[in-house]
Amino acid sequence: MERLFGGHSEGAFLRSVLEAAPDFILVVSRAHEILWVNRLYPGLEHSQVIGSSIYNFVEPGFADTVRAVLERIAATGRPGSWETEGIGPHGTMHYYLCRAAPIRSDRELVGFTIIATDVTDRKLAELAVRESESIQRMVLEASEMGVWSWEIEPDVVHWDDRLYDLHGISRGRPITAADFFRAVHPDDRQKAQLLVEQALATGSYDDLRCRVVRPDGSVRWIHCQAVLRRDAEGRPVRLVGGATDITAQVRLGQQLDEARRLEAIGRLAGGVAHDFNNLLTVVIGGIELARGGPQAPLPQAPALDDALDAAKRAASLTRQLLAFARRQPISPRDTDLNRTIREFEPLVRRLLGEGVELELELSPELWPVRIDPAGLEQVLLNLVMNGRDAMPLGGRLRIGTRNVPSTADGAAGAAEVPPVAPDVPHVRLTVSDSGEGMTDEVRARIFEPFFTTKPVGAGTGLGLATVYGIVTQHGGTISATSTPGGGTTFHACLPRAERAPELRDDAPAPPQPSARGDETVLVVEDDPVVRSVATRTLVRLGYQVLQAGSGAEALVVAANHPGHIHLLLTDVVMPGLGGRELASQLSVRCPELRVLFASGYPDAILTHHGVLAEGVDLLPKPFGPAELASAVRGALDR
Repeated sequence: MERLFGGHSEGAFLRSVLEAAPDFILVVSRAHEILWVNRLYPGLEHSQVIGSSIYNFVEPGFADTVRAVLERIAATGRPGSWETEGIGPHGTMHYYLCRAAPIRSDRELVGFTIIATDVTDRKLAELAVRESESIQRMVLEASEMGVWSWEIEPDVVHWDDRLYDLHGISRGRPITAADFFRAVHPDDRQKAQLLVEQALATGSYDDLRCRVVRPDGSVRWIHCQAVLRRDAEGRPVRLVGGATDITAQVRLGQQLDEARRLEAIGRLAGGVAHDFNNLLTVVIGGIELARGGPQAPLPQAPALDDALDAAKRAASLTRQLLAFARRQPISPRDTDLNRTIREFEPLVRRLLGEGVELELELSPELWPVRIDPAGLEQVLLNLVMNGRDAMPLGGRLRIGTRNVPSTADGAAGAAEVPPVAPDVPHVRLTVSDSGEGMTDEVRARIFEPFFTTKPVGAGTGLGLATVYGIVTQHGGTISATSTPGGGTTFHACLPRAERAPELRDDAPAPPQPSARGDETVLVVEDDPVVRSVATRTLVRLGYQVLQAGSGAEALVVAANHPGHIHLLLTDVVMPGLGGRELASQLSVRCPELRVLFASGYPDAILTHHGVLAEGVDLLPKPFGPAELASAVRGALDR
């Protein structure tokens, strides 16, 4: 050490300067033993440090690094450095930057000088920055947000990888603002340009929702936010922000809007069907009364028969409206979908004709579904006829079934097919045609009642609306995928049933007894024409008939009638006193009174909403004389 400092005053001065230095300065021998240190940690003595190996004071994980650096310095003669950490004077963790240089005497390596600078504050700041950046990256990843910046001069846009992927562009390709605006959908481009101009003027925007068209023609929705950066003179220099792919949210919102719109149309259709049923009751009843019996046919009977057929077809349209509105009564049972399709196959082949090839792809061991068999046949019939009409020059129609155990599996290969419910196992029925296909605008409206692209007179526009109503009434979902010229595929998803399929009961109904009678019937109906038709029909059958146009009037008629009233035939929904309340009050006066309700609403709806109790006698409208006679006789005889 005397060779390092010497014994003169300059050496003493050098020693005092080094001892006052903020850094730790060590002199280490060639064998890596500490020869001198300018200061010690509190609690340490020189005897504990001087002569000890430097590795006694190095964290174990850094010993190999220190040894390697010192050996490299000895071999090359060039200084080296390393970073290490250790417990500081007050028991806290400290970080050090160590720089070492060789000490030579007569060109012979005799040791090393090591200066250890405490860089704890800098290191903690770096760690804080890294932690902040890590948190920011995690937040961005969790939010699925892509980051971008636009250098206004010289018009260069920087995207992260996520935005390149969102736009469908190769990563790293140079981008300008003009490139971005060209990618924006033409209908949204002006709005995007105005918002960017607003940001340059005001400093930010936070509500840019627009579509971008990828090179492959697909469209994605994005939501952008941005803030402006200015230079020292206040000139705009950079616009920075984030963009999020919101395509899934937008599509979900569109599906919700579509469902609400269809639900509103369904409510309207149900109300129209109810009123229409009253009119059809009058039409069908009047025609059948005018025709007379088979013993005395009228000259105009053929014309009346045609009118009656037309009225019954109108009644069928009303049932389709109710099915769309999910107000058609159903009798669901656990059904084997594959068996129904095979039984339906001969009819399907006749409907398709020779120009259309039918293919069945029915999955083995298919789960049963709970559905009204008549409704299922109506779904199949309408989907098959829709596919046939889409292939006027012939083609191929494919009917397929498959089990879908979960939502994730169900989405595979059909990203636009909505599942029945998250994680609900279901059975998927697909009906595909190789026909003309549809545009997105047409596809968005196919389940609306009365919407059709067929020529006038070629269709009612209720077929697919009926399918929609039946499937959703049974707790399922239905959607369609299609491209112009690429055919159409309908996907109907029905919840899995737990029990084995039930066999259909096709036994003939027992013969009905004579529908005539001589009992007294009180007919209560607020529609005077319906009331008149029902009264004339019952009078012809031999019944004694009393009439009332409201519940209050019926109470008066009953009170003034001197004889016994055997049956109350009443509409369910009437202004003022409804049918149920009327029946309750009259039953107090006449305990043996039988009651037959009539309504244009199905019994399932009336009982669900508490209008009627389950198990009551209900005559659905529209009804003809035969249905009226049978219902009245049945109610009296039970």
